[in-house]
Formats: sequence, structure tokens, C-alpha cells
Amino acid sequence: REQQYMQAAGLVPPPEPRLTLSNYMKVLGDQAVLDPSKMEATVMEQIQARKMAHEKMNADRKLTKEQRSAKHARKLAEDTSQSVKVALFWVRDMSHPYHRAKVDLNAQQNGITGGVLECEEGSGMNLVV
Repeated sequence: REQQYMQAAGLVPPPEPRLTLSNYMKVLGDQAVLDPSKMEATVMEQIQARKMAHEKMNADRKLTKEQRSAKHARKLAEDTSQSVKVALFWVRDMSHPYHRAKVDLNAQQNGITGGVLECEEGSGMNLVV
């Protein structure tokens, strides 16, 4: 709002119009009719500058590896009283120690709690919750 007051008082020049390929003929009027190639090049420069500024802002906002890992840890530790996500997996055979160790390792690495429901021999039904 303050910027608008400054522009109205003539203290700050107004910003350039936001040109696109679809609106530059309307915005620039006679200039665009006299030299459309030059105006199109100007429009393309503006579009490229906006794109570069957008990508620079994204790069500045991008989290570092440490920040990403801290955010992931914070998400895992956040309050689950509001909602809890549950995944259910059916595993044909959990008798081999390798499979048990693999499930346990994945659970530890991802901060997952739960259990394995093993049914009697021969039924071929094990559930990982």
C-alpha cells in the first residue's frame, strides 16, 4: 500500500508492465505495431528474467541435506493423536531370518512401530501391521 502512495506522489517510478506473448500487442500498442520483432524480443527477455528470478527464489528456499533430515525426523516425531496412518502388508513366508531382519531394519530406519501376525504353519499367511 505504501508503494502505491509513493508511486502516486511521483517519488517512485511505477513498475514496468508485466508483458507476455499474448498481451504485448494490447499493452504496448503503437510500439508493437511499428517494430513487432523488437518488442517480441523485449517480451521474451522479460519472461526469461521472471523465470530466472523464480528459479533463484526456489534455489534459495531449497533445504540443505541436514535441514531435510531434521524436517523428516520432526515429521516422524510429531503428534499422532489427531491422525494415524496404518499400512497392512500380506507376506507369504516370514520363516526365514533374512526376511524378518529385513522387515525389522526397514521399520527401524523409517521410525515405524507395529508388529507381525504369524499364522500357523502351512497357511501361508503372515500380516505385517
